[in-house]
Amino acid sequence: MGRNAAEIDGRMDDCRQYANARAWRITTRVVESTPERPLEEREGWQLVTEALDAVRVRIVVIWSPETVGVDADRFRSMQELYRERDQVVVCTTEPKEIP
Repeated sequence: MGRNAAEIDGRMDDCRQYANARAWRITTRVVESTPERPLEEREGWQLVTEALDAVRVRIVVIWSPETVGVDADRFRSMQELYRERDQVVVCTTEPKEIP
């Protein structure tokens, strides 16, 4: 399913508002250019994980677990992995089961 510019802008705005409400400074905005690929092959996600691995960022705000193509349980596992590294990955929407 393709995403149009208005949808992307709306999701980015949701993430910005979420971060601003928590007084989190936004350092980088990443829009996934290859959402149809497996997560490990996505250019945008590679940028995010590189920044997390290098500890250039401590918090990542995504729109939905669907953004990273995982179900609610896998998203919680991902959150726990980063939490153990004193980093945070959160979404602006409630995690839902993904078919």
